[in-house]
Amino acid sequence: MAAVQLLPMKKISEEIMSDGKRPTVATVFGVLNIVFGGFGLFGALAIGLAFQLGTLYGVFAVVSVALAALEVFSGILLLTNKSNGPGMVNLYAIGSVLVTLASTGHGIATMGTTFISAQITGLILGLVYPALLIFLVVRNANVKSFYGSR
Repeated sequence: MAAVQLLPMKKISEEIMSDGKRPTVATVFGVLNIVFGGFGLFGALAIGLAFQLGTLYGVFAVVSVALAALEVFSGILLLTNKSNGPGMVNLYAIGSVLVTLASTGHGIATMGTTFISAQITGLILGLVYPALLIFLVVRNANVKSFYGSR
């Protein structure tokens, strides 16, 4: 029976990158960005209602729809192997975190602690996906190497 040779992770990642294939994590998050961003674009249907609730709600809605469009765009860039794909993902993630923090702060300031559990849940959910994008896509060495060579 032949001995199984185990390769170090660095060697495996170098072999994967040498054949020019996009890292799996970039493919997965590229598709997720398109799907989630597409759902976010449906928020455009509610912009009028958001402005009826208040100007700041309307502004949050417009910015959220713009971020959804950026999310779709970044997913397309990742899937088409464009060098600025990870940069757009980073821009979306930072914008998403800022909007999440601002809208949660506004919600707590206007509603007080009445819906604090909903505010905390929204805050957590609004921070998880951007954090995954930053740590699994933007800061990933294989992704940097692949898109840096484009």
